[in-house]
Amino acid sequence: MIDECSENNPKLENLFFIRTNKIFECKKGHKVKKEEPSTFLIVPEKFDQNISSYIFESEKPDHFNGKNKIYCSVCKSLMEITVTKEHILPEILAMYFVSENPKKRNIRNIEIFKGKEYMLYGVICFYPPYSHYVASTLDKGTWREYNDKFVSEKEPDFNYAYMVFYRKVK
Repeated sequence: MIDECSENNPKLENLFFIRTNKIFECKKGHKVKKEEPSTFLIVPEKFDQNISSYIFESEKPDHFNGKNKIYCSVCKSLMEITVTKEHILPEILAMYFVSENPKKRNIRNIEIFKGKEYMLYGVICFYPPYSHYVASTLDKGTWREYNDKFVSEKEPDFNYAYMVFYRKVK
């Protein structure tokens, strides 16, 4: 299940972080919603370009029954419980790559969920030989690189992308 970040709710975490609510439902239909801490999207080294399956792989419901029953605060007893997750997508999606080895990545535009498209507009690159970070932004179709005190019109080397920033399009 997907919810939108509200323009009336300008918290920083709502703009940058994927938020997740866990919904606990007992066998009798009582529901309790608990919000998990907000997080950046951390992408593992074996990233296969399928962002939506990566984000939502944990969305399958978990069932607790038998010896694994959970306490229902409404029923006041241990019950069979189904736990589902609801993700709230931000206006700006920040992705952090956990990878020491740069490789070709197709990170320009991504569709997170049908109809929820994001456009790449910022990149932080890490160059291992120099242990140096360089930031780049896309503005009106032109990439600008911010390298220490120097700013130039230059497209980033996406092979060294360490962190990327996307803005919601749809």
